[in-house]
Amino acid sequence: MPEADQPASFEGKYFKDAFDGGFNIDFVKGSNGKGLKYTINQTMMRIDLDKPLKAGEKVSFSIKWWYNINNHVANRGRSGYEYFKKDDNYAYVIAQFFSKNVCI
Repeated sequence: MPEADQPASFEGKYFKDAFDGGFNIDFVKGSNGKGLKYTINQTMMRIDLDKPLKAGEKVSFSIKWWYNINNHVANRGRSGYEYFKKDDNYAYVIAQFFSKNVCI
């Protein structure tokens, strides 16, 4: 028999809408405007180039993306916002917001 839920987790499971979080990619395009094929694996994204790069060559691409910022107090995330009712103010803690590694 499963353990009983605590009131906060019960509320989160059964009375709140699911949060649409995480990075959302609208497109990845090469410098010519043509869409590039890509694969997302958990927190990593690989872009498949049309042809291998030769030594000294460069590639340019653009990514259109967006991210819903979660309430990290309610959703228990490491990043997000916290609302302070007394001050009518928000504090944002956003980690690893921009890509940091390119592997070739």
